[in-house]
Amino acid sequence: MSDDAAHSRRSHAERRAETIELILNATLDAIVELGLRNATTGEICRRAGVSPGAVFHHFETRQDVIVAAVEHHLSDRRVRFTEMVESLRSRDAEMVDPRELLRILRSITREPRAMVWLEVLMETRTDSELRKRITPTLIRQRDLFRAAGELHSGLSSMPESARFAWLELLRNVMHGESIWEQLDPHPELAEPKIDALLALAVHLGATPPPVRVSSCGSRGLIVGG
Repeated sequence: MSDDAAHSRRSHAERRAETIELILNATLDAIVELGLRNATTGEICRRAGVSPGAVFHHFETRQDVIVAAVEHHLSDRRVRFTEMVESLRSRDAEMVDPRELLRILRSITREPRAMVWLEVLMETRTDSELRKRITPTLIRQRDLFRAAGELHSGLSSMPESARFAWLELLRNVMHGESIWEQLDPHPELAEPKIDALLALAVHLGATPPPVRVSSCGSRGLIVGG
């Protein structure tokens, strides 16, 4: 193969990847702003700056676009979670404080695009085909929370069944917060809720997290930012 042919092939692959990313990001933004039902193919095309033909050149159906967009978002979320945890580790040679892990998970699940995942999950209640297609992604998303439970020896010391139950509860709380904080916000409860979750983990067998010395000199379970 000549250099020109190889360059042409690489360029075609790059253009294809760029077009797909435009479509997926446009889909995510449309769902965030308009909701899943109103994120029509026409709206997605308008935001991506492509024709319907371009969309259906890469995806057979609108549902294919939605599923790919969700997978794109959650893949990006896993990468950023890993990067944020590694950043914490690079700043401190000690094991990452579990509170920091929970704060990272909270920040990720409260991003605007996180609502896309929740909207698609709600749609699976009445769409069995979408539910079947989303299930593998759901498992990978769950594994993000389970991975967090392995990053701190204090959490991983829990019996396996208790740890998985706690991590499922954590996932439910974090996703529930992303909805309720938009409707009935209580920012003053952000840290107390993290402490409550960790207190439950300790009750289930986790090693207690580090104790903070407060500004007034008293000691307590709660660790601030």
